[in-house]
Amino acid sequence: MLVACRLACSHVIGCYSFSKDPSNEYLLLHAGPAAEALEEWVSALAADGKTELEARLEHANDAATANGGPAL
Repeated sequence: MLVACRLACSHVIGCYSFSKDPSNEYLLLHAGPAAEALEEWVSALAADGKTELEARLEHANDAATANGGPAL
């Protein structure tokens, strides 16, 4: 989840900075690949039929019950 947040930040900050200085194409160096990586991540989760939140909750529930705790 943190990786997705970091990719989103790279994309948004790069695009915002480029909107302020369109002559500086260097600002887009990370924005494009970050957006592509996020799209791949979302597609992979969708292929499993789960949202990121559902996948995280399932993982947390599995971890809790594996240690003898109650299901979430």
